[in-house]
Amino acid sequence: MVGGKSAQEQGTLISRGVEIVIGTPGRIEDCLNQRLLVLNQCFFCVLDEADKMIEMDLEESVNNIIASVPESLQKSEDEEELQ
Repeated sequence: MVGGKSAQEQGTLISRGVEIVIGTPGRIEDCLNQRLLVLNQCFFCVLDEADKMIEMDLEESVNNIIASVPESLQKSEDEEELQ
């Protein structure tokens, strides 16, 4: 999901069901706000180069995306990692 292409078209494509969504923070946040994307079945959220996103003043977008994952699917800080 990237800018420069119709968010509605991209939303239509993912509404058919996808296993992986890759996109820019701004476009993902935009699609979440428009309800074209929901993260109610999101089990992994990978933030490649998150430090650079924060340096580029995208921290608020990143936090909004993470907050869109339902709490019931989020791992608590106290929960042990599976090994």
